[in-house]
Amino acid sequence: MVDSKFFVEHIENEAKQTAHTLLTDAENEKLASETLWAQEVETLLAHNKQKMQAQAEQITARYTAATQTEVSRITTLAKQQVFDATLTATAERIANMTDKIYSEWIAHLLITHAQPNDTVIVSSIDSKRITQKFIEAFNTKHNFSLNLSSKHHEGSRGIILKNAKYDKNLTVDSLLESAREDLESDILSILFPVKNG
Repeated sequence: MVDSKFFVEHIENEAKQTAHTLLTDAENEKLASETLWAQEVETLLAHNKQKMQAQAEQITARYTAATQTEVSRITTLAKQQVFDATLTATAERIANMTDKIYSEWIAHLLITHAQPNDTVIVSSIDSKRITQKFIEAFNTKHNFSLNLSSKHHEGSRGIILKNAKYDKNLTVDSLLESAREDLESDILSILFPVKNG
C-alpha cells in the first residue's frame, strides 16, 4: 500500500514551491514593472520638461519681441508728438515773427530756391509784408528779376515760386508737411528696416 501521507506531503511541498515560485515571479515582475514604469515616468517628465522649457522660451521670445515692438511704438509715438508740437510751435513762431525777421526769412527762401526770373506768389496774409517794394529791393541787392504776382496763394504764410518749368511751394504749410514726411520716412525705416539678402 502506498503511503498517502507521502503523496500529500509531496503535493503540499510542490504546491508550496509552486506558490513560492509564483509569488517570487510576481514580486520580480512587480519590481520590474515598477522600475520600467519609473523609467517611463522619468523619460516622460524629462520630455515634458524639455517641451515646457521650449514653450517657455518661445513665449518669452514672443513677449520680448512684443515688448520691444511696443517700446518702439511708444517711443515713435512720443517722438511724433514732440515733433508735431515742434511743428505747431514753429508755425506759431513764424506767424509771430516781426516784419524784419520775417522779411529776412523770405529773403533766405528766395536766395536758396528762386531762379532769377521767377514769379513770387504770397499769401493774402503776407501781402502787406512782402510787397513790390520788398521784391524790388531784393532784386537790386541780389541781381535778380523776380516778379510779384497779383494773385495770392491759399496757404497761411510763405511763398510759391513759379516759372514756365515749375511751381515751388515754399509755404509754411508745405515746408512743415515736408518735414513731417521726412520724419515719417525715418520712423518707417526704424520700425521696418530693409533686410539685405
